Amino acid sequence: MKVADCMSRNPLTAHPSMTASEAWYKLKTSVLHVLPVVDDTGLIGIIKLADLEEFAQKRSSYHAPEFLVGEYLLEGLLVGDVMRAPTATVHPSDALETAAQEMLRHKILGLPVVEDHWRLVGVITVSDLLEVFATHRFLSLPG
Repeated sequence: MKVADCMSRNPLTAHPSMTASEAWYKLKTSVLHVLPVVDDTGLIGIIKLADLEEFAQKRSSYHAPEFLVGEYLLEGLLVGDVMRAPTATVHPSDALETAAQEMLRHKILGLPVVEDHWRLVGVITVSDLLEVFATHRFLSLPG
């Protein structure tokens, strides 16, 4: 099977001009821990929930309650200010084994799926791989 067979298409994304608070809220209200950051040229980075929360805590003199993170401690920051380069990517035509190996090698739970010129076409996660394994492998195992 190929990455294209089980990736999630049209993933939630962030833009570098989006506020860090908006990205934090998107992540907190979804099951995601990372958002791909895209602009007109394609994938340019990622933003992690843990990075946003760590950055917010550095701006505080005490361990701030969660509601203060998105509302106040990330105020004035843009995604472009705090994003990082993507750790790794895969292509839709890559084998699922390639995606799994990249996730293991980088100790990450998901990968952006890009076509030529860094055009984001989806994401693939550990959950996607487990679903394929559970539905295809276990169905063919005897008793």
